[in-house]
Amino acid sequence: MRRFLLLSLGGMIIIFIPLVAFSILHASPGPGAPAHWSAARNISNSSVDISGPRIAAQGSGIVHVVWIDVLFPTIETGNLLYKKSEDQGASWGDAEQVTSEEKSWPGDIALEPDGTVHAVWIDYESFENFYVNHAEKLDGGGWLTSTVTTEPGYQLDPAIAVDENYIYIVWQKRVDTGDFDIWYSHKPTTDGTWATPQSITETVTSSFAPDVATDSHGNVHAVWQEHVNEGAIWYSKGSWIGTFSWSPVITVSQSLTGCATPAIAMGSDDYVHVVWGQQISEDEQYVYYANFPYDNPSLITAPVKVFTEAVGVSTEAPTYLYPRVAIRGENEIHVVWHGKGETDITDQIWYAVSEDKGNSWSSPIKMSREPARQALAPDIALDEKMGHVVWQGKDETEKYQVMYSRGFPYAIYLPVITKSYSGG
Repeated sequence: MRRFLLLSLGGMIIIFIPLVAFSILHASPGPGAPAHWSAARNISNSSVDISGPRIAAQGSGIVHVVWIDVLFPTIETGNLLYKKSEDQGASWGDAEQVTSEEKSWPGDIALEPDGTVHAVWIDYESFENFYVNHAEKLDGGGWLTSTVTTEPGYQLDPAIAVDENYIYIVWQKRVDTGDFDIWYSHKPTTDGTWATPQSITETVTSSFAPDVATDSHGNVHAVWQEHVNEGAIWYSKGSWIGTFSWSPVITVSQSLTGCATPAIAMGSDDYVHVVWGQQISEDEQYVYYANFPYDNPSLITAPVKVFTEAVGVSTEAPTYLYPRVAIRGENEIHVVWHGKGETDITDQIWYAVSEDKGNSWSSPIKMSREPARQALAPDIALDEKMGHVVWQGKDETEKYQVMYSRGFPYAIYLPVITKSYSGG
């Protein structure tokens, strides 16, 4: 009887086939891109609805997630929670409570180069009196919290980026005209206080949904949605030239209209990568992508569609796409978003990858696999080998939970074996 020897390495099965000498490599866009995604797992197991999950990963495979447990559904506030995996998402530790006053709204998470965790969120005090808050996870356990904005205001959607020297936070704030502008603050990673918040934009239209990233030269890059042309994606770079200042704005979406909810990430070559959604109608929406070098935005590429077929978005949730992006190396671009395909009952989570810096894209993969359960607001992070995605998805009781999936590499080898395992 011919037998097979099965070995398990880190959750992956290697099949040794006796008396056969060959090596198979599964064809793929590239060795680092996921070939398939694991079945979604509920990693929050909350007794209440959750909102706004965000994820970050270290190259070594340590994965960090934050979210809000919604304790007051009418105003959607609750506590900020944090959870960590030290084995590439195979198992997860207990949830830690970062805030406890039950008044927090979702924010963002980022890592220093050494893996130090930083989180940002909004605290609700009363109508239009919101504060931007920050927390750093301490080596000995616990969190060091600080208030970024000392003056209250109608402030929403904070995003955070960190390099080895500074922590940068951007958010949208309603100003005296009734419009929203994009504001920012920063502080050293070592110590110190937050710089007085200032506006990046002071436009006659409203600015929404900012995102932020840092490069290896000490610059910070911000994108947001500007309410012109029914929605455009704007970009500015912050630099330290004596003092900190922002560059003139460029329009990443170029001549497109109806654009919203951008996300930004940096490649290892310091190219800026931006994705966003475009809404033609509720049932016709697209994800777009563009890139440019950090020091020359004039070389921006023409926007390209990540997928050519339109998707819809459920009217039960925000009626726009919500793309997020992560980069491995110089050319490998991973994008996730939510939306409804032709056969979907409600929103699902989708994934696509480009191995050539956005010139071509894989066919979208549906990750959530539960066509009757709504899945929203994904986020993606990469370690050196795997992809990690979280989203806000309904469980069997119709509660929103933090759902998690990890992507395995394409390359699957069956090594040369010359020994026979035969016998009784």
